[in-house]
Amino acid sequence: MNRRDARKASFSLIYQLEFISHDEITENLDDFMNSYDDMDALSKTFIMGEFNGVWQNITQIDSLVSTYSKSWDIDRISKVDLAILRLSLYEILHCEDIPNKVSVNEAVELAKEFGGDESSVFVNGILGKIVAESEEGVNA
Repeated sequence: MNRRDARKASFSLIYQLEFISHDEITENLDDFMNSYDDMDALSKTFIMGEFNGVWQNITQIDSLVSTYSKSWDIDRISKVDLAILRLSLYEILHCEDIPNKVSVNEAVELAKEFGGDESSVFVNGILGKIVAESEEGVNA
């Protein structure tokens, strides 16, 4: 399984958090992982790291989403877009081995594939603002 497909699987788990509890998802993880024929140990580790990382940092991540989606209450953001933003922001904030540019690009691709007509623009706009401001802070 390549990294893009593993990221899609991570997105799928994160999306499910909107509908069922974290405990219910983790109880059924073996079934989820077994549904992928080409799941190797490295991919499984990546997916679990992303899923658990989002879950452990969801308050921080959602706070950023709320701050940067100024005219959108977090409850009004589509569940697909929110899951994509959560995944990408986890990577941007906590995965030093994944360049921000890669996280943003992958999020936009997920939004194009799974989101609505305006999802990719919305996701790119929010992530772009966050990355730009974080990079300004580093360079200041």
